[in-house]
Amino acid sequence: MSDPFNGFLFPWEGKQPSPGPRPSSYEARMRRPDWMEHYRPRILKRAGGCCEACGTRTRCLEVHHLTYERLGGERDDDLQAVCRPCHPRADKERAMRSRSRASDGFEEWCDAFYEGKEPPDDAEERFYRWRDEQ
Repeated sequence: MSDPFNGFLFPWEGKQPSPGPRPSSYEARMRRPDWMEHYRPRILKRAGGCCEACGTRTRCLEVHHLTYERLGGERDDDLQAVCRPCHPRADKERAMRSRSRASDGFEEWCDAFYEGKEPPDDAEERFYRWRDEQ
């Protein structure tokens, strides 16, 4: 039986976005050297010791994924430095955005407009612009 969620949370499945073996789970991704030495420190440095959600100055910042679309090959704007109290709230907001995106017609529009091909990075912006013009 195939996994219906294959590629949903872990879109790198079958791809190798960075050197080394691909992570088999989210936790494995967070332990990878490229995450610990490259991504995480860069986002924490960008935050300058302040939570990017509430502005609180703290030494205990965590890196939050705003999206899992590029997990394993994250862009800086996919990540946010947050304090511990803000992290669960940010996780809930991401889940709500994900649910609302799934129900707003974006996926269907991409399927129709790009005819099954991989949409470009700005596809979501294009969709909302198109939808607002309708």
